[in-house]
Amino acid sequence: MSTDIFSSFSALDELIQVIYQSIYKFVVLSSVTDDRWTVYMGLSDSEGRWWKGSWEDSDVHAVLGSKASEKLVEGFADQLAKFFVEGELYISNWSSAPGTQIKLTLGPSANKPMYVSLEEMSPSQAAEFATGIFLDVSFIVL
Repeated sequence: MSTDIFSSFSALDELIQVIYQSIYKFVVLSSVTDDRWTVYMGLSDSEGRWWKGSWEDSDVHAVLGSKASEKLVEGFADQLAKFFVEGELYISNWSSAPGTQIKLTLGPSANKPMYVSLEEMSPSQAAEFATGIFLDVSFIVL
C-alpha cells in the first residue's frame, strides 16, 4: 500500500451533510489531510456542541490490510463518500450527556458498516473550529 494513503481519500474532502435523528439535528463535515481523515459533528442546539473523530493509516490498514492497492483504497474511500453524500449516516450510542462515547456509522444498512469514534470537543475548541468554518465559507462567497 502506498505510504500516502490519504491521497486516495480526496472524495471525502470538504463534504457536509445534515442528519436528523430522533428530535436532534446534526451537521457532519468531512476533511482530509496528508495524514488523516477527520469527521466533525455539530449538534444544532443552544450549546453549540461539537465532536471530532479521525482515521489514521492504522485504521485504514485494519479494514483493508497493509498490502491493499491504491485502487482498492480509492474505491473504499469512494464508497465511504457515497454513504456520506447520500445521507447513509447514523449516530450510534447517542446521548446528550457530556463525555458519552459516540460513533458515526457510515452505511448503517451495508453488509459491513464503517465507524468513526467521536469525542466531544471542549467549548473553546468548538468555538475555534466553528469560527474557522465561517471564515472558510466567507471566502467562498466573496
